[in-house]
Amino acid sequence: WYLSLRESGQAVFYQPSDWAMARYAAELMSRGLNSDRPPNGQNVSALDSVMARLLTTEGDRRRARIELER
Repeated sequence: WYLSLRESGQAVFYQPSDWAMARYAAELMSRGLNSDRPPNGQNVSALDSVMARLLTTEGDRRRARIELER
């Protein structure tokens, strides 16, 4: 997920603080995926919120009325 952000159209708009949040979210994702425990609903919800704030999906961008051109 994190590596794909660099190639995404919205990456040109990211500020250093956005990249820091993305790195933090990616670290939490990695820890969760590498854990023996089942996914925690609160963590999944928090990560989904971070990804939405970073406009990582087309739906998030549409809600923000942002359209990327290829």
